[in-house]
Amino acid sequence: MVLVSVAGVPYNPNCTVTESHRGESGEIMANRSRKAAVLVLLLGILGAGIYFFVRSFAEPHELSAAQQAMERRDFREASQHLDKHLAAYPKDLDARLLAAQTARRQGDFETANRHLQIFESQGGPRDAGRLETQMLAVQQGDLAEVNRMLAFCRDRPEAAETPMMLEAVIVGTLNALAKPLMPHSPFLSTNGPPTTYLQARDGIDLWLKNRSGSADRAQGLVWRARARELGGVHAGAIGDLREALALDPEHYEARVYLSFFVYQEAPKESAAHLEILARRYPEDLHIQMARANCCRDFGHLNDARQIFDRLLIAHPTNVGVLMERGRLELDANRPLEAEVFFRRGLARAPEMPEVFQSLSSAMRLQGKTAEAQDYQKKFEELEAEEKRRLQPPEKR
Repeated sequence: MVLVSVAGVPYNPNCTVTESHRGESGEIMANRSRKAAVLVLLLGILGAGIYFFVRSFAEPHELSAAQQAMERRDFREASQHLDKHLAAYPKDLDARLLAAQTARRQGDFETANRHLQIFESQGGPRDAGRLETQMLAVQQGDLAEVNRMLAFCRDRPEAAETPMMLEAVIVGTLNALAKPLMPHSPFLSTNGPPTTYLQARDGIDLWLKNRSGSADRAQGLVWRARARELGGVHAGAIGDLREALALDPEHYEARVYLSFFVYQEAPKESAAHLEILARRYPEDLHIQMARANCCRDFGHLNDARQIFDRLLIAHPTNVGVLMERGRLELDANRPLEAEVFFRRGLARAPEMPEVFQSLSSAMRLQGKTAEAQDYQKKFEELEAEEKRRLQPPEKR
């Protein structure tokens, strides 16, 4: 007779299953079910353990890497780590706020605002969101909260918010006084009120007094150099920048501003700084434009032309590149070729005063006196309007 086992009980088709057999079979089935449940539970625990192990490794890794980059004031790298972290943990509100702050500190206001909107929509603490919104506004030129922030930083130098607030105040006021990192002309004055200059100096003094880390001190010295240059203390500005580079030879702004500030008295040193920066940051538009202008000023017009042409391939609609490319042709006494670039600039920026001034020069060199006068008149009108717009309301 062939016996078939069912659930561990020998099965004889010719015999009747007794109640005891049924009980034994049910108990065996129950045991198997319990074992299966335990197995599922163990697998679940194991899976959760693996998940939390991976999370506990990955999460601190990206966040700690971001924090380390921020300590070096490398906000670009910090943002990359934070983006990776947020891709895995999009509801991490602390990391989201940190991403907004990091984007703001590198001047990427659009990204900062996007992170801040997500932070608020996901229920981030209102006070933290409000403060970050205020700092973002200050860095974008709205200086209404500057005095209140300075008073807070002066009264509470040890507060966690103080370094961030001071930085926003300093950057916002300095940028309101002068456009930062403009190619070949880093300080295009906007005739800001004297109170803004004093606010910037107060903020810088507080920063240098309370921030002792080498990266923070180097940054403070760069800010003070900008303020000193604006105040006409040229030698002091140069000294600050050299000290900043001694503290941090990789400091981008320190080397950029030093290359600009020493250009008149030491053009070869300026060119050497630009070469270092160009190798280190080959995609940096500001640096490449400054390097091209340096070549042009040294009379190396073909080298400058090659750099500008490469930039136009990468940035065909950039008005600054178009204008500098046209000015290069003016230097080469090729006003007709220069006009082509200036008109491309005009199509992109029809209200930019410098476009009309450059077109006026190109027309004059071509003997088109009437057109040159029309463009010069338009330049003067736009220039006067811009000056009126930048004046304080009480002086308009």
